[in-house]
Amino acid sequence: MEIELHVTNAPADDAMLVYRMDVTEPLSEPPLSKGEFVFVRGITGISANFMAWGRTLGWPGAVKTALKVLSGKRLFFGVKSGNSMVQSGWANIGFCRHYVIESDSIVLGELWTAPEHRGKGLASVALRRVIVRLHDCGFKRFYIDTKLDNPASQRMIEKAGFSNRIQ
Repeated sequence: MEIELHVTNAPADDAMLVYRMDVTEPLSEPPLSKGEFVFVRGITGISANFMAWGRTLGWPGAVKTALKVLSGKRLFFGVKSGNSMVQSGWANIGFCRHYVIESDSIVLGELWTAPEHRGKGLASVALRRVIVRLHDCGFKRFYIDTKLDNPASQRMIEKAGFSNRIQ
């Protein structure tokens, strides 16, 4: 299948690198060395994680996060350690602000890791785990992007299993 992608909202000096992963068979979840993996897709997950969001993102950020999840088009994932989120990201169902994707695909992004937890593999493990969960829900195609001048992000994305650069 040939897919044509166009960068629509990225300035010329902000060149993006887009990866695609097609999952055709079940994957196993990698071990998490620290904390608890969190996958939030509904009201139950929101109530279970709202306090950690408030401590990490502030209360306005926690409300904004809950509203995004309630939209039904965005899923929150990350790693919680104690009462705080130490890594987080979003899975967007069928949409991307920067390039065209299929309606049944997932775009993973807006990844964040607390400074004191960077370089420990949390983001790549969380990415792989969310892909496993979403594949179990029936999704088979995943996208992720990063800036061309961000080699650390590129290494993390490839460590999570993405190898097909399409743009």
